[in-house]
Amino acid sequence: MIGKITYPVLVDIDLHNRHHVETLRRELPKRSRADALIFAVHSDDRAAIVQAKILGGTFLVRKPLKIDEVRFCLDSRPKAADPPANGVPVAMSATAAVLDHAMSALRTGVPLDITPVAKTAQQLVSAIAEVGIDAWLNAVRNHHEGTFQHCMLVTGVATAYGHGTALPPPEVVKLATAGLLHDIGKASITTDILDKPGRLTDVEYAIIKRHPTEGYEFLRAHSLVGKDVLAAVRDHHEFLDGSGYPAGLTRAEIAPLTRILTVCDIYAAMIEERSYKPPMPPQQAIEVLKSMARSGKVEDRIVDGLSRTIGV
Repeated sequence: MIGKITYPVLVDIDLHNRHHVETLRRELPKRSRADALIFAVHSDDRAAIVQAKILGGTFLVRKPLKIDEVRFCLDSRPKAADPPANGVPVAMSATAAVLDHAMSALRTGVPLDITPVAKTAQQLVSAIAEVGIDAWLNAVRNHHEGTFQHCMLVTGVATAYGHGTALPPPEVVKLATAGLLHDIGKASITTDILDKPGRLTDVEYAIIKRHPTEGYEFLRAHSLVGKDVLAAVRDHHEFLDGSGYPAGLTRAEIAPLTRILTVCDIYAAMIEERSYKPPMPPQQAIEVLKSMARSGKVEDRIVDGLSRTIGV
């Protein structure tokens, strides 16, 4: 009998063993949000990842275990004094505030304090681990629109991908941070272009295509954002076959984090609801991404990982 647990637990067992799983399901008590339940899994073991989530895993870490990844999970778990309620409203409010702060900083040319961005990314990672991607997407659609909605959808999808594919926790936070900041360059574009219901003119499209570079240049000069996130902001519209923008990069020139963000950005844009278009069903959006993968634009492994994450 395990008894009442009031401290973090690291589980490193064979989750394919029915006896092990039944023992955990029977013995693990209901846990406070402060009591992290960490599962060690192989990143390519989909069945173990799913089983760990079903058992209530707070974090997933990859085998072979690395002490810095475990320590990151312990440092990131909610504190006992944190409110026990659903963290989605808090994370949504913080996310909207950070997006407003970041875009205002770009418009006015003032330095961007990265501390609240990093804190919000961690809140969002915890919230999605708690309630799942569907609850996050529904909440965002009900409360936000336009560029804010898109950034929040991208961030949620990217975070869920990180959880679903057992990326190391620091990488999931990087993905969330990149999702929050990836479209900051749109702060300099007028809403009549951003929200235009019809086809953009060549001039308008040229203006839109400037946003990755403008966001990157601002963050590079006015913040302490890390190089992986900077690259994702600059390159998230690049394709593996060189047909993207702004630089026409090819596969070897596009960083792994950026490749993930690109797929999540495209997916979020398709499932996004605007006044002039209904959201595309998830299955159809994944089929579009699979077609793009077959044509060499995005990485098929990432599309497959996203498909498994959202369950289509």
